[in-house]
Amino acid sequence: MKQTTESLGERYQLELAKSGDKLSYETRTSGNESWSIKISKKFMNNKDDYEFIGSFTESPSSEGPILSGTIYHCTSWYLKNAPYMYFEKKEACKKNIKSKKPEDYIEG
Repeated sequence: MKQTTESLGERYQLELAKSGDKLSYETRTSGNESWSIKISKKFMNNKDDYEFIGSFTESPSSEGPILSGTIYHCTSWYLKNAPYMYFEKKEACKKNIKSKKPEDYIEG
């Protein structure tokens, strides 16, 4: 899988929300794009334990930081109950729920 975010940031982090959690958290560790794909696939083996599994990278721009990422798993419950989510990420979650395939997004 090739992420649309490969040219933006160099460091990727995972974003996770455990089952029943409205809020997601980012992992303390980070790595390159292939690291994020590999680790996300490991979490997908236990996706029933999570409401949300994704990876993201952030890069600076003249208009402020640009955050981009990939959603590997999102539940309808999380989409409905998360207190705040950018439009682009929300749309990627909706697509992921329907397709069950990773969805890329860019927040800007």
